[in-house]
Amino acid sequence: MIQVIIVPIWKKGDEKATVLEAVDSVQKILKEAGIRVKVDDSELRTPGWKFNHYEMKVIASAFIVEMPFFVLILVMTY
Repeated sequence: MIQVIIVPIWKKGDEKATVLEAVDSVQKILKEAGIRVKVDDSELRTPGWKFNHYEMKVIASAFIVEMPFFVLILVMTY
């Protein structure tokens, strides 16, 4: 099973809406393809903390794909 965790990244407040709109589009496409998707848009932790958290949590293989405004963490479980 493949699961994707999307961590949006924005530097300024005015970028947030654009980034989240792009993330929503990607999330919709992935869900339509039957892939489980989680968007971690919480502002309580930094993106770096989130990457570390998900890497430590994953038991199977993980691939990180960097995009201009967000990062996809692809988790493959068997």
